[in-house]
Formats: sequence, C-alpha cells, structure tokens
Amino acid sequence: MSSLILLAIYFLVLLMTFFISSKTVQGPWFFLLRAFFPNWKFYHALGWQPQLHVKVRIKELRNFQNTDSNGWILEKWLYPRARRDFLSVFHNPGVNIALANQNMVEHLSNDLQVLEEGTDPSQLVSYKIVDRFVASEILKDTKCVNIANSLNKEEAILEYRFEIHLKLNNPEQEPETHVLMFSPMFPVPFEHDSMSPFLDRKKMDGEFL
Repeated sequence: MSSLILLAIYFLVLLMTFFISSKTVQGPWFFLLRAFFPNWKFYHALGWQPQLHVKVRIKELRNFQNTDSNGWILEKWLYPRARRDFLSVFHNPGVNIALANQNMVEHLSNDLQVLEEGTDPSQLVSYKIVDRFVASEILKDTKCVNIANSLNKEEAILEYRFEIHLKLNNPEQEPETHVLMFSPMFPVPFEHDSMSPFLDRKKMDGEFL
C-alpha cells in the first residue's frame, strides 16, 4: 500500500510540473537524486551509446618518467552485456544494479556534451559519482587487490583513470567509437583514502575531448 501511495505522489508532482513554472533548482545534492531516475534521452535518441572504461597501472614513485608505455594491468569495460537466464525474468538484482550504474554514466555523458567550453568536468556531480563508482569496482577486482598487497607502498602504488566512450552500433557498418573524455590519473584508494563522491584528488594528467 505504501508503495502505491508513493507512486501516486510521484505522478501528482509530475502533473503539477506541467502547470506550475518556477526557477530551476540547483545544487550538488539535488543532482544525487538523478541516480534514481533514468536518463530519458535514452528513449528518444537512439544512436551513440555511452560506455565506461577503466584502466589501472602500477606507478613507480621514484620513476618520474612513468608513462602509459609501462602497460596497464587492468583494462575493463564496466557494464558489459549480462548473461541471460530464465530466472532473471523474476529476480535479477545484479542487472538492476548494473542498470543504475549505467544510468549514472548516461547522465555524465549528457552533462559532458552540454558542458561549456573551458569548464572543468571534474566539478560535475555526475563526474564525481562515476569516479567513486569506478574506484569501488577496482577495489572488488582480485587481481588489483593482490598486486596492491604485494607492492611496497613507499616505492609503488596503483593508479587508475576512467574513460567515457561513445559507441555507434550500425548493423550495416563496423561499430564506430569516439572517446568523449578521459580522467586524470588517480591513486587507487585501497587504505585510508576517502570514498566521498565530492573528494578532490590531485590531478596528474587527463583530458576532456
């Protein structure tokens, strides 16, 4: 019964927005509410699909010439296509979480595309939420955890970056991919680093394309 009441309140508020005009409400905490609602652009603008990719590498603290040539120990697309089975029709919490996470990626992609030129994307709330999600996924990766535990923290650490790709699936042609953004390199917060979505970390390199 309570869920029906909440649903009725939601549609009542939605109906009121058609008749009541007001100023746009802004603020970082209001943007957090978007994680509960899908990016409606998905339903009317099929085409370029936002994808979230993460890369992790070892950074030698005493080697100031450290570059991408050292190689990535992890390159992963977060939210690949899920495996289908009959039971998932009735109970599918894993995919529901994946859809919610992908919804955050959709919001970030949309925010980046309307961002004014010269604006720092790291100040976007959607950017900080996706960054926190990426860090939490790295902490779940067994390979990264094992490597981190084997490192001397005074000599080397793990660092990561995430990328937003736009992929166009055309059945008549080869899939086309465009890199919309890649983040600076961040240290993987295995120990005492905060996991706050509003955490400001030191930038090392990165670019908004």
